[in-house]
Amino acid sequence: MDGGRVEEAVVELWNNRTSPSPIPMQPNVEISSSVNLVSVNAVLIIAERHHGVFFNETPPPPKQKMKWEDWELPYYATAIMAVLLLAVGLSVKRDTRIETWACKQALERPVAEEEE
Repeated sequence: MDGGRVEEAVVELWNNRTSPSPIPMQPNVEISSSVNLVSVNAVLIIAERHHGVFFNETPPPPKQKMKWEDWELPYYATAIMAVLLLAVGLSVKRDTRIETWACKQALERPVAEEEE
């Protein structure tokens, strides 16, 4: 099957879908000839099933804000505090690498030998 026939078949599948989509989407017209029509049909079915909305939530009407759920404020506040605590805590953490210890020892030994 050549690329033109695959493209026509995809467009035909797209135009014959059963449920209307709230978000207008166009099929990809640059499809290679190796595309399997079964996989293209599966992608179209998945796109129709989810209707292009995030977490299956319907968007609010125009010029209205989405209401927050009860769990959202404590969740976001805890996440922000955890990120800040990690950022501050990790930035002031002591350097306990063995390379740092070895460097200090290498600088102290000649000084100690000169004093003796």
